[in-house]
Amino acid sequence: MKKIGKETLKKYKEYIKENLELSGKNSFFNLLQIIGNHGYHFIYSNYYTEIYQYLYFFITETIKDTDEFLDVFKYKISLKSSNYILNKLKNNKVSFFFGISKDSILRYGILDNTSKKSHVCGEFKVNDKYFNSIKKYKSISYVNKYLKNINIKNISLMRDIQKELETFYTSKKVKDVEIQGKNTIIAHIDRHKFTDDDIQTNRPFRVLHEWVLTKEWKNRVHYYVDETDTELNFTIIVN
Repeated sequence: MKKIGKETLKKYKEYIKENLELSGKNSFFNLLQIIGNHGYHFIYSNYYTEIYQYLYFFITETIKDTDEFLDVFKYKISLKSSNYILNKLKNNKVSFFFGISKDSILRYGILDNTSKKSHVCGEFKVNDKYFNSIKKYKSISYVNKYLKNINIKNISLMRDIQKELETFYTSKKVKDVEIQGKNTIIAHIDRHKFTDDDIQTNRPFRVLHEWVLTKEWKNRVHYYVDETDTELNFTIIVN
């Protein structure tokens, strides 16, 4: 029998460790089921979306009793990484999390609520069909409205446009910018920040048009301005 060298053995152990630490798609299904069975739910977190540079970030309530999850995880081979990390952090205040990155990777794991550090247990590439397949789980019922509007092809661009619109036309004080549906971004601006002459000469649209023309994504969108009694809505639709 050929003897295994120390370097080869070291690489093999590192390979095994890496594969134990990062689980995949099926493990996430199991995790969602278990979290829901224990009465916990994911909610959207804008704070962690910003600090971790995710497009979307969701967390559960703080886990009251980590042992109730550890008792289940230890029998699930697919959740070995979750079991290991939760056991390591069991004396801390922790929550479960999952987030979607700009490169369409879904990462999930344990969040230490004290240090604000996320411990990734698994990751995998996602597509639009995937979010339809998980909407049955109770643990994500509170965030289905976010997941159903995700368009993987456009998600990164839409979030970039949303951020840019938040600082667009600052003299008019953008009130709020939201993503609606799978391809629409709307900036709500106080109508009373404009003069009647501005409105009559269609100046808001001209300003929007000139701004869009400076962007690399100008050929991927169309846009218009809607007027209501209280607001002007600058709308950009990603093609």
